[in-house]
Amino acid sequence: MRKKILLLFALLLAAVQGAWAVWDGSSYTKPTYYSSYDGRSEVVVINSANELAWIRLHWDDDSGDGVDKDYYEHNFYLNTDIDMGDVVSYIPMGDDFLQGTFYGNGHTIRIHIWGVEDNYQGLFSGIDATGRVQDVHVAGKIECANSRLVGGICGENRGQIDNCWVSADISSGWREPLSTYGTEIGGIAGQNYRRPEESWNAAGVGQIRNCIMTGNVSNNDERVGGLVGFNHHGTVNYCVFYGTVITTHDQESVFVGKSWEGQYTYVYNGFPDALWYWTNSSIYGHILNPYAVNIGAEGPGTVEASYRTTYPGSTVRLTPKGATLKSIAVTDADGKEITLSGNATDGYTFTMPRRDVYVSAIFSEGTWPQQGTGSEADPYVIAGSGDWAEFAYKVNTGSNDFSGKFIRLDADISVQTMAGAYTSDTDTHPFCGTFDGGGHTLNINVTNQSRFGAPFKCVSGATIKNPPRHGHRQRHG
Repeated sequence: MRKKILLLFALLLAAVQGAWAVWDGSSYTKPTYYSSYDGRSEVVVINSANELAWIRLHWDDDSGDGVDKDYYEHNFYLNTDIDMGDVVSYIPMGDDFLQGTFYGNGHTIRIHIWGVEDNYQGLFSGIDATGRVQDVHVAGKIECANSRLVGGICGENRGQIDNCWVSADISSGWREPLSTYGTEIGGIAGQNYRRPEESWNAAGVGQIRNCIMTGNVSNNDERVGGLVGFNHHGTVNYCVFYGTVITTHDQESVFVGKSWEGQYTYVYNGFPDALWYWTNSSIYGHILNPYAVNIGAEGPGTVEASYRTTYPGSTVRLTPKGATLKSIAVTDADGKEITLSGNATDGYTFTMPRRDVYVSAIFSEGTWPQQGTGSEADPYVIAGSGDWAEFAYKVNTGSNDFSGKFIRLDADISVQTMAGAYTSDTDTHPFCGTFDGGGHTLNINVTNQSRFGAPFKCVSGATIKNPPRHGHRQRHG
């Protein structure tokens, strides 16, 4: 008999990370329109890559939702991370510019554009004066053969872009001869435009605010910028460009290639200088700390990181716990090894690059149990998080299910590993003994678990007893 013990001890529930929805290049599913959804009015909710593909295919068509609107006139609500794949080059949402609001909700859309010569390239071809895009992360790569008006969010912005992050390298081939207007390539938008007769402070008109670009931008033209290629009467405020502009021409700045009566203020070429502003703002954490520290450990030990998400240039400390460390390595998303300083006793530090990093640690099995014989009168003793790590490791690897054995918790501890392994009915390593909590609190913090979050992931014929005594305050996550 297999059981899941969920609330005998205080828990911090596992964070569940859903799988990305990837487009196969040919499937389309009509999304659902809601008059009200999660506090938003009149939105088309996007739950899959197939639905985003449908919207692009029918962008200039009536949505058929009884509201007499073409898709480009709608509001959109992104409900998942989406990968538009590499089967075909991504086609921006256009030809008409977005007139509604696109609520990204902190989700990521990965796109790959390559080999195209059409203008107005990006997630959207363009954003109209009534349009707005907010809280979306665009990842991937944009590599046009010969296009102008190219940006991560859009080719041209006439509306408003707020709280967005682009982590895609963007390039377009050399235009010869150059067009009258130049190439206009930017990390956020190729051109940021406001009609001269409109007020500088007109809501949602030619504004880019609170955005980050962490990729590189390249093209041999002067109208190439880390944030905007050509700022035509527009405003760019409180933004960061953390990359490289590659061109043979001189730019007005690394942020804006060329500006014609446009304004850009509080723009930064790195993260630390901008933190004073962000600390007191409502900008999302995934933008403030855009890159993740992912940790994997083999053996009974664990590694704690001072930051699990952080910005490039920050110092991250790694602290091995629970067992003897045999080896540790940190690599970036391309497999390049990151230099570490320190040692296993005092911990290690490294400088965060402009990529996610992966920590791989291998621990040797220690000497637990050091107390007790495992009998009811003389149980094995878990006195700290390291003891728990070794106990869980023995159960999870199948080396000992502790059937007929007794184990007692002798202290309040916090752990990061569940005891008992379960992947299928034929591949299971349950805990089978008796676990006496001794009235103590066992706090567990587990992440990236798709189904379980408990001190014991899998048990069979086990006894779990003596949680914290009455009056002992339990901590719940």
